[in-house]
Amino acid sequence: MAPQESADINTLTETDKENTPRKLQPTLFIGLGGTGMEVVLRIRRRILHHTWGAGGSTRVGSLEEFPVAEFMHFDLDQGALLEEGRAASSDPLANIVKLPAQDRVVSGLDLLKYSRNEDDLHKYPNIAAWFPLTAEKVRNLGIDPSKGAGQMRPISRLYFFDNYRQTRDTIAQKLDHLKANRGNRHQLDRLNLDVDSEKVRIVVIGSIAGGTGSGSFLDMGWLARLLGEKAFGGARYDVQLVLFTPRGYAKADKDHTEANGYAALMELETCMRQYPEYVGTWLLDEGKPNLDPSPYTDVYLIETANMGRHALEDVKDVYEMVADALFEDFANEDFANKKRSIAVNQQKHKVLSYHPPIPEDYGMLKLKYHMGYSSFGQSILDTQHSRQLDEQEYQQFPEAS
Repeated sequence: MAPQESADINTLTETDKENTPRKLQPTLFIGLGGTGMEVVLRIRRRILHHTWGAGGSTRVGSLEEFPVAEFMHFDLDQGALLEEGRAASSDPLANIVKLPAQDRVVSGLDLLKYSRNEDDLHKYPNIAAWFPLTAEKVRNLGIDPSKGAGQMRPISRLYFFDNYRQTRDTIAQKLDHLKANRGNRHQLDRLNLDVDSEKVRIVVIGSIAGGTGSGSFLDMGWLARLLGEKAFGGARYDVQLVLFTPRGYAKADKDHTEANGYAALMELETCMRQYPEYVGTWLLDEGKPNLDPSPYTDVYLIETANMGRHALEDVKDVYEMVADALFEDFANEDFANKKRSIAVNQQKHKVLSYHPPIPEDYGMLKLKYHMGYSSFGQSILDTQHSRQLDEQEYQQFPEAS
């Protein structure tokens, strides 16, 4: 075979590779509270900015045209909707990036229904079994639920129980959309995409520093697993948690955010070691649900600092990093496949427990911790090449600069 013919074949092979549809994993993103919303909106913006199709020639005009992703926002803070409205005046993409009403579980919580007197809470035994506050303490807190959970974790969990029906129905509807969109050949072919018919992923995103995320993330994980099982069955779905730790929120009352984080992590440790008894009954009419042993298949803990104690000043920079990493599963099939392959190999380590060494002074005391936690991050290699090009341009065209 002539060298020229060999080169043509190699070129054709690369072209065919570019035109081969990318096989993506359908994903439902559930954002809890302000942190969850911030990350979800950034993922949506990246999907709109990206060029899809063979050769990167197609953009989507709305998220409805992207059949492999669904989104949901769970929050008490109705003020978040006003903030998005203000952003729309200065951001031309804000109106198509923001979540439509059907993607939100953002409504009021009638605290008085549970706290007018001491007998009110006992009308709801499934809530009274775990709710730690008396009616008098609830009234004395002076919390306006329309502005959030006031960094009170029990208020957020109460909101989950209070809005259980809407939350359940919204998640179920989103999963049905993902299931139906697997056959949407028109949109998939237009974007040069294919779907992994064997797996569907649910990603819950939030922080444990405030109230909304740290109070609802465990119930949300178990509910997502329950609905994923109903929609897809067997091991055909993963429910993952991306959880921001308190350090990046120290400006919002360091003592309070760290206390919330500590309590939430203690509960997470207990539940990830298989403790479905954490959930009693969400709805009295439904009875006790048949839950998986633990709420998540994978847990990612996200910090604002690395092991070298180099920290980012603004937690919003971490929002960007997390959104980049989650979006990369759509933008780069090789990245997503490699990550899933590594995750499978790591499972044999995650099922073990960690037994830290204990000083002899403590006698026979033994401690055991769950090892099913992970993390991820990004690094940037700065070659200063762009700065050098700018300097050369300014030297050559000083008047223009």
